[in-house]
Order: sequence, then C-alpha cells, then structure tokens
Amino acid sequence: MQSILAHQLGLLWLPVANMAAVENEEVDPTPSLEGLANKWNGDEGLRTLLLHKGSLLQWPSPEQKGVVNFDTMRLNSTVLNHVLELWAPQVEVPKTVCIDDMRDQA
Repeated sequence: MQSILAHQLGLLWLPVANMAAVENEEVDPTPSLEGLANKWNGDEGLRTLLLHKGSLLQWPSPEQKGVVNFDTMRLNSTVLNHVLELWAPQVEVPKTVCIDDMRDQA
C-alpha cells in the first residue's frame, strides 16, 4: 500500500520494518549511500538536466533555492527516489538521510 503523501508527491514508497518488532534491538549503523552516484549517472533524464542546467536539483525560483518543501520535493522526486531505493532497504526504523553523505555522492 502506497502512502498518500508519497503518492501525492509522486515518490517511490518503500515500507520500513515494523517499528514494534525492533523496538528493543540496537539501532543499525548509518546506512550506506554507496552506488548513489551511479544510479544518478545512469538516469538519462537526470544526466540531461545536469548537463543543461548545471545542477542535479531543481528549484521553483532563485529565491526558493535550498528551501525544502512539498513543491521542491516534487520537482526533485527522481533524485529522491534513487536515494530511497538505496536507503529504505537498509533501515529497520525510520531514519533521516545525512545530507553530507548525499553530497559526497554528487
């Protein structure tokens, strides 16, 4: 079942393991984003965007550059989907992605 929010944003939704089942277990180490650059590079649309605009990310306007909200997430859903494809299978409880780790892949 896809989450409503993910559906509205056009994002790939990958469920995480049941939180109750891992409540008393140790938290996993930081998941790896190794291979993210290859996923981005292998996406023809993202490569074209990067070559033409000079940026992997899109922003509604120069004033909104760096502002994260639903509009900017929607514009960058392809980039985020590749992140989630690597990230979600590695985490057993919801965990945010380290932005610096993503930048290292860019």
